[in-house]
Formats: sequence, structure tokens, C-alpha cells
Amino acid sequence: MVLFICTANRCRSIICEYLFRNYLQEGLFHPFDETLKVESAGIIAKNFWDFIQDFVKKRNHEMSRDTFYHHPPYKGTIDCLAARGWSVGSYRSKPLTERLAEEARLLVTLEDSQKNTILESFPKAEGRTLTFREFVGEGDLDTADIYEDTLHIPQYDPADPHFFNYKQSRIEACYKAIEGGLKAGAQRVVTLLEKGMKINE
Repeated sequence: MVLFICTANRCRSIICEYLFRNYLQEGLFHPFDETLKVESAGIIAKNFWDFIQDFVKKRNHEMSRDTFYHHPPYKGTIDCLAARGWSVGSYRSKPLTERLAEEARLLVTLEDSQKNTILESFPKAEGRTLTFREFVGEGDLDTADIYEDTLHIPQYDPADPHFFNYKQSRIEACYKAIEGGLKAGAQRVVTLLEKGMKINE
């Protein structure tokens, strides 16, 4: 299984999941098996959780990590995928669990901080966990800070559209960044998947 991971599993990781599965079926990652299982999940990176705690305390709210999950994708995500002929059906967001981390042959995070959190929480995932840019061979690009609206977004850095600017145009930009990254790194994806298969055999 290839597992894509973002924060709330309601936009970026779902787009990765649907696009990657479609590319497998189309043979873009040939010669890899098109029946490879593809899923997505969410994880609350430490820096993001600290930010949220500070945010909600100032407003006298309470929030747990579970608050982020068990919801449908954002409407913009649903519309973005529907425009390409894909329906999310009854999909509900889910957190990364130990079972998923152990089952995945490759874990791909949308942010560096998410990768760090995974390796702290699930040390056995080391060697199988990559950022999206590492996954497509663009690991030298700077990491986008999802809290700075004015930050320049690198070509293959699908920044979180919810915390940047939750508009349809941002989700479309996120989709295009993911699409471009996966296509540009197609051969590297095949190599990494083959390596990942061997790690877990």
C-alpha cells in the first residue's frame, strides 16, 4: 500500500490518493502493478498542534486531535475531484494509525513536519516515509510554511489550501501542484515503489 498523508485528510492527501490510483490504472508508473492499494490519512504535526492550541486557548475553546477526523472532504475537494469524473462517495477522513503505518509500503507526507511526527510516533516507518517532494525527486525545494499567506509556493509544494486561503482557486492550485509533481517524478516513483516493496518483503 502507498499511503498519502496530510493534516486533516480532507484535501491534499485525498487528491494524491485519487490521482495516484488513476495514474496506476493508466500505466503511468509502468511496470508497477496497477492493483497496488492506495489510501490516505491525516496526522497532526507537532508544530501545527502547538499553533492550534494557542489559537483555541485565546478563544476559550477546547479541541482534540479527533476533532479533525471522521468528516467528509472539503466541498472544494469534492468539486475538484467531481470535475475530473471522480466521486468521493461516503468517504470520511481518518487519522494515521499504527496499523496503517505498519501496513504501508510507502508513506508520503505533504509537509516535512508531518514526516518528522510520523518518525517520532512510528519509528519502524523510517526508510519508508518521504515528503511529497522527496517522493517526486524535488527534495531540495524549500518547505512552504502553511501559516504565511504571502509565502511563495514552489512548483511542487502543494500547500494546504484550507489554512492558506480556502477558496476553490487554492484547491485547484493544490491539485495542479500534485498532478505536476507526480507526472514529473513518474520514473522515480516506480523506483521508490520497487525499493519499498523489497523493504517489506
